[in-house]
Amino acid sequence: MGKEENLTDYRVGFLKGADECTKVIRSIDWNQTSLGAPNNWPQSLKTTLSILLSAKVPMALFWGPEYIQFHNDSYVSELSWETRHEAKIGQAAADSHTRNWPCIKPLVDLVIADGEGLYIEDLSFNFCYSAVVDETDSVAGVIITYLDSSSKTGDVSNAEERLRMASDATGIGSWDIDLNCNSITYTPTLMELLGMDRDDRLTLEEINALTHPNDKSITDSALMCALETGYYHCESRIVWLDDSVHWMSSTGKVIYDEYEFPSRLLGTTVDITENKIEQMEKNDFIAIASHELKTPLTSIKAYVQMLKSGRRLDDPDYVINLATRAESQVNRMTKLIYSFLDMSRIESGHVDLQMEPFMLDDLISEVVKDYMIHTSTHALLFSPGIAEKIEGDRSRIGQVIDNLVSNAIKYSPLSKMVEISSMTVGEEAIVSIKDYGIGIDHKHQSKVFERFYRADDQKARNAVGFGIGLYLSADIMKRHNGGIWIESAPGEGTTFHFSLPLSRS
Repeated sequence: MGKEENLTDYRVGFLKGADECTKVIRSIDWNQTSLGAPNNWPQSLKTTLSILLSAKVPMALFWGPEYIQFHNDSYVSELSWETRHEAKIGQAAADSHTRNWPCIKPLVDLVIADGEGLYIEDLSFNFCYSAVVDETDSVAGVIITYLDSSSKTGDVSNAEERLRMASDATGIGSWDIDLNCNSITYTPTLMELLGMDRDDRLTLEEINALTHPNDKSITDSALMCALETGYYHCESRIVWLDDSVHWMSSTGKVIYDEYEFPSRLLGTTVDITENKIEQMEKNDFIAIASHELKTPLTSIKAYVQMLKSGRRLDDPDYVINLATRAESQVNRMTKLIYSFLDMSRIESGHVDLQMEPFMLDDLISEVVKDYMIHTSTHALLFSPGIAEKIEGDRSRIGQVIDNLVSNAIKYSPLSKMVEISSMTVGEEAIVSIKDYGIGIDHKHQSKVFERFYRADDQKARNAVGFGIGLYLSADIMKRHNGGIWIESAPGEGTTFHFSLPLSRS
């Protein structure tokens, strides 16, 4: 109270008010500032402050070479982003507006230099910059009036709210970058896309720091291109705080000021991680499938060339051996091609099942016998246990058994045994195929039935295959109202189980 009493003794009329900002002004020891005591202030400053402090609209004044800041109570109540307002009064703007001053100062400088006012429109407020002339007819300060535009643009506010709701519902993050101030505003959805909480606040610099180090040149090039063309598009990776990597696609448009200079960049961001992973898996699939088809094709070509040479054609065993090998490779290619066709049918929804009752154990025995003829590396031991028929597509179920037996052999190169068993449990037939191979880590087990999925384990990568066999098997089981699951541990082998309902007939 002592400081207020001292300043009141100056009998400065405009400082007799009871509003909060006037109280703050009275509490400051102005003798320690470049302005000096209030009763010695120029009349132009006193008059301006008298108008400002009594105004019912938000107003701020920047006065003198240091741009000393003053503002009123409406400024405090309306501009919710302003915190610790009392510490800003009487301070140089460069010290009190460390975040916003780089945006405000060029406009204040322009008004002081030209003596002409500016009117800036924004979403929530329109800003009126007015010159304040002192007793020497020089522009000594700039007063900014903040006009609430929401009352005139109710429909716009409603539209913004609907847009924000749509953004939340669709997972699209919207943003607005001020190219002059290098600042950004955004919807809460953008924070979620960046792995943050919806209420987190990041600067543009902090957001850019999340970009994957290998993609920074991509984002920089996209911005440079946008400044030249007016349109922004960039696909890049960002790294969450938990070190997980996510793909983002951002699209935007440059907004130009009245001088045709880029002033803002408006845009949206969506997460395309799943699409990118799927695309990379497709690329891997194409590369692996090409290799898988090339291998038997190369072998067949070699066998044909050997026969074409005409040598040893009088040796029936030699000819039969080459023909048998060629036939084996043709069968391998046929199986690959049918897998492609089956995947295409699943994707298009055109999978027809020829349902009929049959003995599942008989089908398993046929598959085992075929493998025993063509496989010399493994012994297949089958323990039948189903005495009842099931109803299903015999060919498709055989495809599942064939795929699981093939995988058991493929992923147990150092083992010589594959065990197959069947049993009935309640109203279901359950078949198990067990190998003693490399096993599957727990983190991969939930993914092995996904399309194109191949484990990143090097041992698994060395095995042939392109990641659709189990995907097709799972789909076939689903269409039969059955199930398929896995039990495995690294180095301890793998057991695949599938179940089918018994025939109700």
